[in-house]
Amino acid sequence: PRKDEAGFIRLDVTKDAVPEDGTPLSVTVIDDLVDAWNLFRDVPVGSIWLRKVGDGPILAFNSVCPHLGCSVNYRRAENDFFCPCHTSAFSLDGTKSNEVPPRDMDSLEVAMRVSGKDDAAGNEIWVKFLNFRRATAEKTVI
Repeated sequence: PRKDEAGFIRLDVTKDAVPEDGTPLSVTVIDDLVDAWNLFRDVPVGSIWLRKVGDGPILAFNSVCPHLGCSVNYRRAENDFFCPCHTSAFSLDGTKSNEVPPRDMDSLEVAMRVSGKDDAAGNEIWVKFLNFRRATAEKTVI
């Protein structure tokens, strides 16, 4: 299954696909979408940034800017995350680097697994994908 009972979604990329040098990797999250009485199976529901930091855990950030909801990009030349809508900027650990955004980038829980079972040495990446309220300092799930 693509999603477990705790809400973790198996990504279509594995740990091997995430650059060793810490360069962020953009990944589309696929899930079932319920809209009123309609069910759409296996459709894109959002995107995230993944980063591998040394031998540490893989980090995941929602790619939606916490300011007003535009898409956050990675700028290779500046080696940071940047929202072009209102010049919000974030360091690669998700920390805001100017006063435009009301909070840091929204981090997401990550679980490494083998055949769907938790295993820190696993190659499968499972993420608890959530969206959060924008334009507020509090990280509130919507």
